[in-house]
Amino acid sequence: MKIEKSNNLNEKIAKKAEELLIYFKKITRDNGEEIYTLQAGAPQELKDLVYAAHGDFLPDDFRYETIHSALCAFADCHFDEELDEIKVEADIYNHELLKWLSSNLNRIGYCDDAIVEFGLQSNDLMTLITYGQRMEIDEIVASVRESLIELCEE
Repeated sequence: MKIEKSNNLNEKIAKKAEELLIYFKKITRDNGEEIYTLQAGAPQELKDLVYAAHGDFLPDDFRYETIHSALCAFADCHFDEELDEIKVEADIYNHELLKWLSSNLNRIGYCDDAIVEFGLQSNDLMTLITYGQRMEIDEIVASVRESLIELCEE
């Protein structure tokens, strides 16, 4: 019985994520950088989801991109997949990781937390940054998941 409820919830979440994804648009800045933003007319429930996933951050390009990626992952979830197993991958290229770290000084805190959380040695800078980014991504995905569950259980 529990599996049936979970399957039904997964289907609802996949459908809701798909519905919300259409309100994202990719724009190109003057410097050629592509970013995600919300289209005019995006529903309030999506604005609330995005606001919640930003946490203590002001509007942030990395967070918008990760929210979009999380919604894509949830839209593709299978009926038998555990919702808390759905992940968004961290960057693998050093220049992308350094760009992430330098985009907001609060991100240093994720790297500091990663040392304790994962028992890392502090002598490999890029590993620390990767795990720090992983922690932020997991936080955003968890927020998106919780928002989708709330929306689907209403």
